Amino acid sequence: MIQQDFMVLSDSPELLERIRAASDGDERFPFHRFHVDRNKYYNCSLSLIYDSGSVLIGKILMFNDITEMKESESRLRENARQLSELNAFKDKLFTVVAHDIRDPIALLVSLTELLGDELTAADFENAELVRELKGQVQNTFQLVENLLDWYRSQKGMVVFRPLGWNLQQVVRQALLLSGTKASMKQIRMTEWINEKLTVRADKEMLDLILRNLLSNAIKFTGIGGAIDIRADMEGDMIIVSVRDNGAGIDDQTSELLRLEEPFLKSMANGDNSEDMRFGLTLIREFVRIHGGSLWFESEPGVGTTFSFTLPGSAGGLASFDDGGMKEEAYESDFGGR
Repeated sequence: MIQQDFMVLSDSPELLERIRAASDGDERFPFHRFHVDRNKYYNCSLSLIYDSGSVLIGKILMFNDITEMKESESRLRENARQLSELNAFKDKLFTVVAHDIRDPIALLVSLTELLGDELTAADFENAELVRELKGQVQNTFQLVENLLDWYRSQKGMVVFRPLGWNLQQVVRQALLLSGTKASMKQIRMTEWINEKLTVRADKEMLDLILRNLLSNAIKFTGIGGAIDIRADMEGDMIIVSVRDNGAGIDDQTSELLRLEEPFLKSMANGDNSEDMRFGLTLIREFVRIHGGSLWFESEPGVGTTFSFTLPGSAGGLASFDDGGMKEEAYESDFGGR
């Protein structure tokens, strides 16, 4: 080591000069040199030695070889750069593939709907097959839609713009959009929301939350069932609940859904739960962005209630503080309860 230090000093006149110039206190500084086709890195500690008085009698320079650490840092930076490039490529690939999948599935949804309308009562056997095909295609389409929405939320591509909204009107619009699916199963949907309740929410996120909860409720509710949406004030938060009297969620699936993991290895309800897990992940994430929380209660054979909270007011839009943001007009064609 002494020989190596001597070689460092003999090959580095600037280091010798720094040692000679030191005259006041200890110094610590980095130093590197090129040796045997390799950069060598050191942390140097220069100390002054005094006799029993204040006479300087020598200097000590200690080398701490940090070459391995520097090379490891360099490898980590290179790995990080490559990972960043791979992630960028993955993002582009995911977006292209996802939309290339979405578009043909959307076309299949339209075609199966047209085909179902064309079938007559005489084609009962074929009609059953088409209904099954239509249901599978729609489930796949919703899964892809939820996956794209979840991906955008994870990449920070969803803009959060909270404004004041009349909750009753927003819910009625969601019920109107879900009305076709519900009527096919003769499901009665009812809202019990005070017309003065106002939420501070991002409209696009709130629509997605309600769309997913209603879609799941319709899917797991039998023919002739019922779905109710209620809202109550609790402090400065509004609790919105979507309750159905459907099949309910079994204990195993409930535990998996409460893990709050976007991708679950197994689901007890089979294929019908595939899009539910993505939708629930989106809902939970968007509710949290609003500062609220999501939970559910379910009993097999009795039904399920999903509830979430949003900041709001019971005084109507006129008394709602929108933080200076411009309020958008909103009307709904949904009539009556």
